[in-house]
Amino acid sequence: MATYNKPGVYIEETLTPNVPIFSVTSESVAAFIGFSDRGPTTTSNGNVVGVPTLLTNWNEFVNLFSYGANTNTFSGTPNTILSNAVSSSATITCASTDKLQIGSVVTVVTGTGTLQSDTKVISVTSATVFVVDKVPTVALSNATLSAAPDSDLKYAVKTFFDNGGSQAYIVRDINNGAIKASVDLRDQNAQTVVTGALTLNGTTDYATKVLSITATAGTPFATFVPGSTVSFAGVPAGNYSFLNTNNWVVDSATNTSLKIIADTGSAIASTTTATTASVTVTGGAPSSKTTLRVAAKQAGSWGNSLWVSVTPNALADHFDLEVYFDISATSSTEITAADLIERFTYLNMDPTSARYAPAVVSSTWIELTDLVSSATGARRLPAFTGSWGGATSYNVNSAASYSFNWNVSSFSQTSPGEIRVGVASESNITYSVVIGIDGTAQNSASTTLSQLDSVTAPLLINWAGNSNTTTINAALAYAAGRGDSFVIIDAANESVSTVLGTTTNIGIGSYASNRNFGAAYYPYIVIADPASTTGGTRSIAPGGAIAAVYSETDNSRGVFKAPAGSASIVRTAVSVPSVSNTEFNLISNNPTNLNIIRFVPGSGICVMGARTLSSSTADKYVPVRRTLNYLGSNLKNITAFAVFEPNDSNLWVVVNGVVSSFLNDFWRRGGLAGSTASQAFYVKCDSSINTVNSINAGELHIEVGVALQKPAEFVIIRIGQLDGGATVTTSV
Repeated sequence: MATYNKPGVYIEETLTPNVPIFSVTSESVAAFIGFSDRGPTTTSNGNVVGVPTLLTNWNEFVNLFSYGANTNTFSGTPNTILSNAVSSSATITCASTDKLQIGSVVTVVTGTGTLQSDTKVISVTSATVFVVDKVPTVALSNATLSAAPDSDLKYAVKTFFDNGGSQAYIVRDINNGAIKASVDLRDQNAQTVVTGALTLNGTTDYATKVLSITATAGTPFATFVPGSTVSFAGVPAGNYSFLNTNNWVVDSATNTSLKIIADTGSAIASTTTATTASVTVTGGAPSSKTTLRVAAKQAGSWGNSLWVSVTPNALADHFDLEVYFDISATSSTEITAADLIERFTYLNMDPTSARYAPAVVSSTWIELTDLVSSATGARRLPAFTGSWGGATSYNVNSAASYSFNWNVSSFSQTSPGEIRVGVASESNITYSVVIGIDGTAQNSASTTLSQLDSVTAPLLINWAGNSNTTTINAALAYAAGRGDSFVIIDAANESVSTVLGTTTNIGIGSYASNRNFGAAYYPYIVIADPASTTGGTRSIAPGGAIAAVYSETDNSRGVFKAPAGSASIVRTAVSVPSVSNTEFNLISNNPTNLNIIRFVPGSGICVMGARTLSSSTADKYVPVRRTLNYLGSNLKNITAFAVFEPNDSNLWVVVNGVVSSFLNDFWRRGGLAGSTASQAFYVKCDSSINTVNSINAGELHIEVGVALQKPAEFVIIRIGQLDGGATVTTSV
């Protein structure tokens, strides 16, 4: 008997062949968990965790959880890693982890050492250390490793949608302590430099409107940025007197020399010297105050492949922000116009403006934070990062305000000077940065699963490609705790005997009562490789396709129909490893209840099993367990109105009517056994179970009995042979 501590609807479930009493659920939505290239994250109870995100198509997954294009999502190009240390643990030291991705499958190419099959990267802890999910079978020593940038999650989601799935929540499995890559851009506030004597050299470059300035004392120009405006003070009148009244723009700068250009002014003498002891130059590098933080939208090392460029807009006190992404680029010289993914124009840093950057920029890649610089008041504009080098024209004109319109394609620049988010220095301009990392401590499975608490819909949970006993036990416990969800388990990509031994360990001891909340499927299926341009194939975990079969069966028939049989076809599978009759018999007679995927002549590749992990007679079948879930959640929902209603015969009549109507509809759809409604179910809510004591305790009791449908797992045909009197029994 349950303990009733708070007002509400309580379901008591009795699993007996004759009189079950239930709990409820509505139509299920798929929920996939696994490693992804990127994806929404948050901090919950001090842990960095993935955020359940509802998707309705594959392109949404590409845009939110991968690199924004199918060609990037399925790159298929492995990275080569040199292991330079012996390791018999899951922590591997190598020469470099550059470009190593979470979820990459690692194999040994040459050298000493052996890794277990499907060994995956689960975290990158430093520039030379990464952690895998399986301990090497033989310690590694100077081994060359191959890390294919793949993860089971992306294949599960793709096969789900490709096989007719319509809705799925995605939860990114990310390590606790993961950090978002970010860069803090400094304020555009002018810098004032007091110099010693200057030599001003006029040339005929740029229509005689250029000066090459040499400082004879100190190194005042070391941080002047190309494109910065420059003005002078303390320069005596002369043929260079227009220095005091015109805008000058930095073309290039070194420690002691500065090359500037101007849009107006008189011709400059070939050589002019200013011997003034003190000259103030205003302009150059950004101030020391930070004004705008540009951060990766989600945590993880993927953000280190983001690049941003800030350029002044022609409209005064406004700027443009461009975002680039290139997973392979290591410096700004490798960024091209083709890497541009987003562009935002006419931005400013005035919170009262309609173009206030942190409010205007809505991006799936970056997020902006106002750092409230006090350097230039409401302007607080970030210093731009464009470069003049290699430009065919400078766009410096006679307009009163200086305009700098930088564009990669029009200038054909190979070194535009973007700032790489998460890298401490680019193009000799230093900013305050945080390097994105994937974290070092893996969250527990229960912590990751708990993020699904915010989802109210019943779930079909698949931890993509994961057959780890601890993880699956946690998933089964979570589904049982919810009472409305079910776990689709990817059996390991191993031999039948190995898989049976491993799967038997799931749901033992304290987890035994949860085994009926999940079903395991075997073997892996073969699909057309999304990364191949030559018709290649790839072996993947079947969970995504199985979830689609569940979803389609629910929609076409209902939860009471087993998601199996010749109509349950995995349409996108091109082949499946053959399971021999001997192996099939071994599986069928094993209490593990492994469900087989196999080729059926005339139908295709089909799901040929519908058993949970449970050996209990009452609910060993998937449709029976899921019907219990369905009834339980729906009965709870439709009787919720009774909470705080007067607990008398009037309420009992209403409850009887509501519950009976729901069950009658479910029976007519084929959800319950029995040729009549009275054979299919009964509902009791009367004084026999609602006694004076229970009424005084604030309890309303409803008793429901249903006759559950069982799948026809074995079809037996008896053929009578009239002429010989023999009888042949055939099992189909």
